[in-house]
Amino acid sequence: DLWFRLSGAEGQLSDIPIRFALFNDNGTDKLFCLAGSKVYNWHAADNHWDDDVAGLTVAGTDMIVWNGQLVVAWGANNMVKKTAGAWGAFSPAGQGRKLAIGKIPTGTYAGKTGLIKSGPTSLTDAYKLRCVEPGGDSWDSLKGTDADTLVGDSANDITWIGEYQGSIWAAKTDGVYEVGKDGEAYTKFPFYSQRYTNNFVGSCVWHNNELMLPAIFGLWSFDGRTLKNIGPGVSLVAPGYAAYASGEHVGMPTDRQGFIKDLLPTVNALYGAMDAAATLNRYSSILLWNGQGWHEVIRGDSINQIIRALGYTPSGTIESEARLWYGYGKNVFYLILPDTTDDPYQWTGAQFEPQGWVEFGWFNAGLFDVDKDWREITVEAE
Repeated sequence: DLWFRLSGAEGQLSDIPIRFALFNDNGTDKLFCLAGSKVYNWHAADNHWDDDVAGLTVAGTDMIVWNGQLVVAWGANNMVKKTAGAWGAFSPAGQGRKLAIGKIPTGTYAGKTGLIKSGPTSLTDAYKLRCVEPGGDSWDSLKGTDADTLVGDSANDITWIGEYQGSIWAAKTDGVYEVGKDGEAYTKFPFYSQRYTNNFVGSCVWHNNELMLPAIFGLWSFDGRTLKNIGPGVSLVAPGYAAYASGEHVGMPTDRQGFIKDLLPTVNALYGAMDAAATLNRYSSILLWNGQGWHEVIRGDSINQIIRALGYTPSGTIESEARLWYGYGKNVFYLILPDTTDDPYQWTGAQFEPQGWVEFGWFNAGLFDVDKDWREITVEAE
């Protein structure tokens, strides 16, 4: 359906990329990448990454653009921000692990758009939520009183935070929680019987007015009423169970089964980073969901390499064309995205694979088991 051109930047980063962010840095659009204890910016003029010298001494845990600032959480107890071209301490002072932007549902700043964070005080408190609104001078409660919102038990950190239909959402390895209007976190989609360390890691996003929830069971979509599993690779059991090893992880080819570590929505498609490095001798990939089925747009060429982060830069920002960025191991690559035609930029030197595959069984009509009868299949190639 689509043709993609793949390119890479010069040199490796210090660690595996975990987050990309497009940020207007003192009047200039720049792409930033958080990898280990460094924040890099893309130097488009000569095609390489520069260390932006953010001052992190241990690995970063999240990065987000909010209120005209590039905010980075790192270690257990630190946050910094970049604004007007310079790095400095984030105000109000405080600790953070995971970050998100959402509508504060209640309390003093009810209905305002604020920055939500987990980990208000220490490593042992990484299951708690607090918020700050633009211009705020303190981390405020999501409740009507000065108290943390506790998400589940204290044994596991929050893996991502999101906002959907006026509520704050948070995930842990045992399921997904919704913060109600009273500021309390309630279990919305429990997965206690299938608890696993790679469950609900990565990120959640809005796409076509649905909340997309990545899990070890594949991707789930929630429209406010119905929770649906849309694949890829629907698994009824978690890795480590005997049934998993015997083939219950269906849909994805065996050598590309993994976990969705990041999601990136665009106008027409949802991209998912399938990290297969947690399993043995498998290839990570990037998949595209178009609302009807999954399509593989990138397959890693080396086994056990990690794909954990996706980024997007629209045309006319840092480059003339739109790009999908992704980390592959410690390297960063990008795809030049087509617009409305197969070959919008008329590349005369483009090279494409001399062969391909048509793999069935990836689309399940929302069901766990469905028979497919094919009357006619047409494959066109040039």
